[in-house]
Amino acid sequence: MKKIQFKDSVMVLELLDDVLISHQKALKINKSDTIMKVIDLLKKGTAVEELRNCIPNDDVVNLIEKLNAINALIESWENKYKNQHVERQLFYWEQYDDNPNMLQNKLEDCRVAIIGLGGVGGVVLQNLVAAGVKNYILVDYDKVELHNLNRQYTYNLESVGKLKTSESKGYIEQISKDSNVITFNEQILSHKDLNILNDFPIDIIVNAADQPFNISEEIYLYCKKRNIPFITGGLGIYSGSFGPLLDRYSYEKQIAFETVNDPLIKKYYSGSPVKGSIGTTNSIISSLMAHNIILYLIEKKPFAYEKQVSLNFNNLSFDIRVFEGEKNEKSTYS
Repeated sequence: MKKIQFKDSVMVLELLDDVLISHQKALKINKSDTIMKVIDLLKKGTAVEELRNCIPNDDVVNLIEKLNAINALIESWENKYKNQHVERQLFYWEQYDDNPNMLQNKLEDCRVAIIGLGGVGGVVLQNLVAAGVKNYILVDYDKVELHNLNRQYTYNLESVGKLKTSESKGYIEQISKDSNVITFNEQILSHKDLNILNDFPIDIIVNAADQPFNISEEIYLYCKKRNIPFITGGLGIYSGSFGPLLDRYSYEKQIAFETVNDPLIKKYYSGSPVKGSIGTTNSIISSLMAHNIILYLIEKKPFAYEKQVSLNFNNLSFDIRVFEGEKNEKSTYS
């Protein structure tokens, strides 16, 4: 028999004469012993017929309608990820779908390619592993250095001098025993270098590399050619950005991605990344980027879809660049 219940994020507050049920909005109901019994049933999960044993059918219909209006109810479900590290994440998925297990299963089945396992790539990887993504292709040519440890948390002192790809693979396998990780110890300089990925189905390619200066464009070109979703991100001293997240629908709309369109800059700019870094700002940008990736993988439209989001670290203002085919629009939100 079908049962319904409150979502885990619903709050019930007993006042003197009323009960406040709070979710996306608040619903106030006159307090009574009967209503409290109904609320207890909804906390545990109950069939509609049981509610009718407490209050008249018209009142049941009215109550369910009001609770649905604040998105407070969900069909009762069994958490199939009990005793796993993602167990509590399933309750977070309640806000997106009536079948949290299905969303988690989608994440497990996805394969993510990450280009660059430094400050951005490492934190993105941490978030994806924590969220339950199990399949990866990791691409980096570098070795861990001591100065990486202020922001690259997948590594430790024992990692210094070792390949970032092998250390990152080990990090994944410590948390996700049944993961599938493919590594390439390669430096990516152009879209042609990404032909090493040609034989693999990939759900999204994440650019977290910062060299050469046009690396985002090169990875975008490869993604567009193969119709693979793409996202990029990076940061400096005063600001950081992530996005746009583009996919085959974006490519069909002829949305172009170009970080630098001045030919003189392209010719003479060395593109060396700044040395200054701190873990806090790096984690903010990388975690927001990872959150958008996760939403996309469970087929929910992320904020960074066809948008580049930039954050000013000094005043916490956001600059949003919208990609719309040939024209790009800007707007600022605080």
